[in-house]
Amino acid sequence: MKRFLSFFFLFSVFQFSGLLMVARAAADVNLAGEWQFQIDREGKGEAEEWYKPGKRLNDRIVLPASMPQRLKGDDISVNTKWVGSLYDSSYFFNPYMAKYRKPGTDMKLQFFLTPDKHYVGKAWYKKRFMLAKGKEKQQYEIFFERPHIVSKVWVNGHLLGEAENSLSVPHRFYFDSSLLNEDGNNEIAVCIDNDPETVKVGQDSHSVTDQTQGDWNGIVGDMKIRSCSCIREVKVYPDVDNKKARVHLVLNGGLEKKGKVTLTLKAAAFNTSRDHEVSAKPVVVTLNPQTTDEFDITLDMGDGMLLWDEFHPQLYALSIEAKTAKHTYTHQTQFGMRKMEIRGKMFYINGREVILRGTVENCDFPNTGYPPMDLASWTQLFETCKAYGLNHMRFHTYCPPEAAFLAADIVGFYLQPEGPSWPNHGVKLDP
Repeated sequence: MKRFLSFFFLFSVFQFSGLLMVARAAADVNLAGEWQFQIDREGKGEAEEWYKPGKRLNDRIVLPASMPQRLKGDDISVNTKWVGSLYDSSYFFNPYMAKYRKPGTDMKLQFFLTPDKHYVGKAWYKKRFMLAKGKEKQQYEIFFERPHIVSKVWVNGHLLGEAENSLSVPHRFYFDSSLLNEDGNNEIAVCIDNDPETVKVGQDSHSVTDQTQGDWNGIVGDMKIRSCSCIREVKVYPDVDNKKARVHLVLNGGLEKKGKVTLTLKAAAFNTSRDHEVSAKPVVVTLNPQTTDEFDITLDMGDGMLLWDEFHPQLYALSIEAKTAKHTYTHQTQFGMRKMEIRGKMFYINGREVILRGTVENCDFPNTGYPPMDLASWTQLFETCKAYGLNHMRFHTYCPPEAAFLAADIVGFYLQPEGPSWPNHGVKLDP
């Protein structure tokens, strides 16, 4: 079982998480910046229709950020209800710790991050945005890279669906231009609930515990509204033995009435001194306008194929163009060519034996309380690990953001992401 799980984690890494990104439109509406804000301790905001346009909230906050990062919430005290187990109660009675129990700047705890503010419950965020309605009906996606924990979204007072509750992947909400106002002046309302009971991931899971990441309320990372693309999902499956890469495409036929799409694929090495470019002949496919359709296109990598491993992390930038009668959609991602095997008790990459030399990462980022969302920070972290002779990192009961996967691709580093739960405490997980 252990060997199978290890294989699963490594296999997940080599699927390259970045491949699941939705193509980004040129006319993105950036939602970063100042938002209206209000804490909802009693959970009455929805009943009182705080989501309605014109209903003003009583505070302001700059996003992306967490509430404690922006000093929103309650002051820390000995009565703060932390999320996590207390393994040492001496803090509350040890005379030496008396000075650290006093409210104010000296308040410190030896077993938690001790942010300046702490809050568990619902909080509301509202913001005006400009987006023209247009003559043709257009579909849009609201993309929040990492809310914490449950999110619920309204546009111009219309609920876009049930709350999302993922701690590992972006939250996405969809709407069409019929919800937009004629003058292009619109409003989005978001309710975030960080009550750990909404997900029940178990005691001390590093996705929520105040011992490490913290149970913060907020939204971090990329946050925007963008036009939907007919390229809904892309995955690349390398076949080193046959010098081919199978590109699996999921296309959204609902955006194109006539359904004819011409697909053009090109890949080029980008992070190595060796040049290598490949392409596939344009393929014309017919979409069902009522569903999503899946297609496979093969890239012949040829004799010049470059391989990925931790010593030579050579990558290809893949560009995909989907052209219809009226629109052209594009998508960019990266992939590496590698062959993974298990022989006996050992892992092999491209025929080379791999010894995992790793460390554990518990989501310990005390400056923010949450993991970095940018490529540069993760690249620096993995390069530092490699300088110490490491090639592997386990993420204890949480999954890092996409930037970590992209950095690992580039640096040449193995990742062991985990689900956001620590079930060995006996928790019975919800579906």
